[in-house]
Amino acid sequence: MGKQLEVEGTSYEYDEDSGVWCRTGGKTIWHIVREARQKGKDARKEFQEYSRRVSQAQEDALK
Repeated sequence: MGKQLEVEGTSYEYDEDSGVWCRTGGKTIWHIVREARQKGKDARKEFQEYSRRVSQAQEDALK
């Protein structure tokens, strides 16, 4: 089992053989977009910001 990480309700596991993070549960892209639309926000911008936060958390977890 690789490193595990949870970011804003979505869990990920790092696969050391392939060197990638895999989503193992929680929010999907659709959830992020739907929540943004319900709040009257720009869905594309909200997803980009969410992706940035997830990427940063994943980088930090590998340090």
